[in-house]
Amino acid sequence: MEIKVYISNLAKYNDGELVGDWITLPTDSEILESFIEKILGEDDEYAIHDYEAFFSIYEFDNPYKLNELLQQLKSYDSRLIQSLFYNLSSLEDVLRVLGSGEYSCYYDMESMQDVGL
Repeated sequence: MEIKVYISNLAKYNDGELVGDWITLPTDSEILESFIEKILGEDDEYAIHDYEAFFSIYEFDNPYKLNELLQQLKSYDSRLIQSLFYNLSSLEDVLRVLGSGEYSCYYDMESMQDVGL
């Protein structure tokens, strides 16, 4: 599963200048670090000002941690991930459920009768 985040240079933003760009996550940590360094230049604060994802991302979420968590989702079916996000509120909750194995997923079912319940 991939998401996109728009990372801005917060100092420039506060000065009325928009300096930032979109990046697709997950990516290699070195690529993310280089991307953020390019956006920051001599400054040291960034913010996430927009995103395209199945879950909420906040302005001061850590993109490094977000990238790391998304790396953990790479081995799971995207339909399972989307279903869990539909029912859970956060990336951490989805990872907790996936790690516990306490879920069942029935693909291509149109009603509970198809599941046999």
